[in-house]
Amino acid sequence: MKLSRIVTAGAVPAAVAASLALSACGTGVTAVTAAAVAKEPLQALDNSGSAGSVTFTFDDGPGLFDQALLTELGKLHLRAVFFVFGDKVAANRKIIQQELAAGDLVENHTWDHKSFTGFSTHSKPLTYPEITSELTRAQQAIIAAGAPAPTLYRPPYGDVNGYENDLAASMGLRIVMPYESNPHHTPRIVDSMDWTGLSAAQIVTAVTRGAVSQGVHFPGMDGGSILAFHDSAPGSCVNPAKSDAALCADVIQMMKALPGIVAYMNVHQFGVTVNVPSNATGNVVPNVPVKR
Repeated sequence: MKLSRIVTAGAVPAAVAASLALSACGTGVTAVTAAAVAKEPLQALDNSGSAGSVTFTFDDGPGLFDQALLTELGKLHLRAVFFVFGDKVAANRKIIQQELAAGDLVENHTWDHKSFTGFSTHSKPLTYPEITSELTRAQQAIIAAGAPAPTLYRPPYGDVNGYENDLAASMGLRIVMPYESNPHHTPRIVDSMDWTGLSAAQIVTAVTRGAVSQGVHFPGMDGGSILAFHDSAPGSCVNPAKSDAALCADVIQMMKALPGIVAYMNVHQFGVTVNVPSNATGNVVPNVPVKR
């Protein structure tokens, strides 16, 4: 995500506030473990779904906290789409199998998260053969772990242009962006901002009420939205006590925000789906046909 956003202020609905009282953030990764997150009191998704369904997506795994996250998702009656790194899959085959068994999708987030355009990493753009390799190696790793061949991909950092997306589409992969560049785009792609050091309460606000970027308000979820979260990060959450502690803390805050988001969904009659809406481009690249 390249846009700098500030979470909007304001009170959350009473049901959400009640859930947040149960799932409020801890003081840091050293004080809160994945096991503790899994033991938070939960209000499961239980409504008619009459206002539409949202898609939960998680980037950068599989990793240290996925076992706790899967337990949390199960208790909340949620399913999700996991965009995984190919280079993490072999060591986490069991997690991939558990995601599939839970009815989740496992999709392509490239081999090792290199920026296609180089924008976010201030690096040289990848060549077309390099992009092809990033996507192909991830496909092969996911299939080798027992998952169906991915049909969706998410470009690292959301760094992509139309030509690079055309290349992915020619490989049979449909883009699912982690953010939107136009607040009027449909479907909404709601960046949870969980990667920015927000507390659980602030993540709930970003997802349900939206956020402001460069003076423009990007709305929160509606029925049909794609929600973007992180279950890990590039190179992070391997050892929470060392250099990646802050990023691991971000993942914990995300998990602690989930009950508040589900409470909001129950109030507004939003269901959940793993069927990603078409045109999940975020208005960043054209919506092009995908090779079948």
